[in-house]
Amino acid sequence: MTTNGQTGAKPRTIRPWVVLSVVVALLVCSPSVVASDASEYDIANDSLFSGSIPHTKHASVVLELHVASSFKAPSQEHQLAQSPSSKTTILELADQTHHKGSSYSYAWLRTHLGTKGPYPHEDKPIRRLNDVPEGYDLVQVHLLNRHGTRYPSSKKSKAFKILTDKLRKAASVRGFEWLKDWSASTKYPVERGNLLAARGDSDLYQIGYRFRTRYSTFLDKYPYDANAFNFKASAKPRCTQSGNAFSSGFLEGRYTNDPKMDHHGPSKWPLVQPVSMSTLPSGLDKEIAVKYACPRWQEQVDGRPELTLRQKSLFEPTFLPQLAAQVTQALNAGVNVTTSDISNIYQLCGFEISIYDEDQTWCRLLRPSMLSPSLKKVDDREHFLNLEILDDLDDFYTHGPGVPFNRHLGCVFGTTLLDAMKLVLEDKAGVQKRADDDDDPELPHHGVFKFGHSETIMFVSSFLGLYHQQGIPLTANMTAEQFARREFRASNFAPFASNMVFEVYQPKRRSTLKRRGTTSSAVESKGLVRMLVNERPFQIPGCDTMFCEWATFKAVLEKAGAGKNCDFDGCCANGSGECGVKPTLEEAPATCLSVDPIV
Repeated sequence: MTTNGQTGAKPRTIRPWVVLSVVVALLVCSPSVVASDASEYDIANDSLFSGSIPHTKHASVVLELHVASSFKAPSQEHQLAQSPSSKTTILELADQTHHKGSSYSYAWLRTHLGTKGPYPHEDKPIRRLNDVPEGYDLVQVHLLNRHGTRYPSSKKSKAFKILTDKLRKAASVRGFEWLKDWSASTKYPVERGNLLAARGDSDLYQIGYRFRTRYSTFLDKYPYDANAFNFKASAKPRCTQSGNAFSSGFLEGRYTNDPKMDHHGPSKWPLVQPVSMSTLPSGLDKEIAVKYACPRWQEQVDGRPELTLRQKSLFEPTFLPQLAAQVTQALNAGVNVTTSDISNIYQLCGFEISIYDEDQTWCRLLRPSMLSPSLKKVDDREHFLNLEILDDLDDFYTHGPGVPFNRHLGCVFGTTLLDAMKLVLEDKAGVQKRADDDDDPELPHHGVFKFGHSETIMFVSSFLGLYHQQGIPLTANMTAEQFARREFRASNFAPFASNMVFEVYQPKRRSTLKRRGTTSSAVESKGLVRMLVNERPFQIPGCDTMFCEWATFKAVLEKAGAGKNCDFDGCCANGSGECGVKPTLEEAPATCLSVDPIV
């Protein structure tokens, strides 16, 4: 078995001096030691930002160290270049945590691309679950996973082709000769718009593989059964395909053992357990592709950009025109680079890195200091940081906690989560029967796996209040320190293949605990719930510890709007009566949250 480029062979011991030497080599190549004259800096062979870091064990360790550093202290790196209300710049604060220039690498760039960034597989552990609380058993696992790396939309692919044709003149500029033959139609064909890339298949397979290892004991106890495992996806092909890729890694080598069948006979059996994957048509799916099922959100939130995009429009003038002018000046090729071009270049940079591990093409265009001696004192990191903030200002209000109504779009997911947990942790008497089974009462699912979109992650995160715990709105006029410490940072929680997991732990039988002499609080507890974000434990707001008591978590969900408090249809309705008259804001049920931005 192979994963993440590693073989099953026993890894060689990496000696500390080897790692140190590689780190030193990276520091030597950092921008802080670039020659004072731009002509002395060989940009054609620049390896500092190179996406082709050799996939050796030594280099992967360095990559892991860089990425892990970004995730451990991300608040020191995201800041507005120069806020009117603060003299501290975003880069000065970044340098307080990292040696100047040392974090300016390919690994650093990967963590500043917002929702178009790659999933950080390299810092994820591959090991069995080893911290189950004493006196408990893992009885249920819930997963919400964004689809893997995808191609741009057809509309974007066309825009990228227009941009490429426009900038073709710059192919004469040293370091940009690639523009002569670079083809948007080849790398991002229109006919593959929004489809999953091969890297996306790999994303979900790798996550599934790690889950198979992590939950191996769980799978031994609860082998796959279509009645016990629920796989569900958005109707978009990239989501169903992601679900299948995940199941391939998760259940590989675990084909259901039916004692009545001769698995060693002449019949051929699949290598991977096939799973039942359900979808709902767009417009009816109230859990995963939820925005299409809520006309009120489409009209009153997404349909009012003058309100939801107000902070983004206020932030753009603080840096975007200047950056466009710098790129125009640096290319010196007779082309006028616009602010819209810069936005497309930033997206192209993200797709190039996420799909092809390539930072030597479009990402270079956002480093104008490499090309023009007059710009040599500009630290290009601030361009990526500001573009990242710009996208966060969009998502914070369009899909995040910046509009209270967005939390409501996570209430159906919260309700199904609540109901599924009740079935394993509470008395099951009187529960509803399965829609497809009239004889037996509903049995609990042991595995619930859902595959959706970046906005699914954002709506559910907003519903739970994950990235607005301090209650500080994300605004265009924040200080550098406030930007640095902002909670809502899509690069961290919503890149391609991002995920949320809820582990449900049930106390062992009381008689078993007493026989073993266990003094654990499990004797009195009804259960525990732990959440993971991108495979790392994350303390649920409202819970005192990582392992949240079931009664507390249940109250958190109900307070957020799950269960009887979730009036999705009433709040999402866009008309009244048969005539289809659009309601005013006051016509919505009193329990509905406001569609107006908090700022």
